[in-house]
Amino acid sequence: MIAIDAVLPAGPQAAQVGVDNIEGGRIIGQYFVDYVQKEMGGRARLGIVGALEFGHSEPAAERVRRDAEKQSEEITIANVVDGQNVQDKAMTAAENLITGNPDLTAIYATGEPALLALSPP
Repeated sequence: MIAIDAVLPAGPQAAQVGVDNIEGGRIIGQYFVDYVQKEMGGRARLGIVGALEFGHSEPAAERVRRDAEKQSEEITIANVVDGQNVQDKAMTAAENLITGNPDLTAIYATGEPALLALSPP
C-alpha cells in the first residue's frame, strides 16, 4: 500500500508520498490573485471549504486566504467552512457557504470530498 498526501499511523504501508502543502498553497494563491487581476477585473469574493481537522491539508487553504487578502484589498474572504474531508459533510458545508454568501465569485476547496461536493451533478 502506498499513501499519497496523507499522514498515516504506523502500519503495513511500504512508502508514503506527500506534498509540500505550504508551497502548494503559495503557488495556487499567487495563481488565484493573478487570475482575479486578469480575468475578474481585480475583484473577487472567495469562499473556502476546508478540512480543518486535517492539519496536513489546511496550510494550503490558509496560504491561499492569506495571500489573497495580502495582495489585494479587492479580494475578500466571505467565509471558511469545515467539510471535515467527508463528502456528505463537505456537500452540506459547501451548500451552506453558497446559500449564505450568494455573492461568491470563487471557491477554494481542500481535498477530494470538498471538490466532489462542489462539482456539478
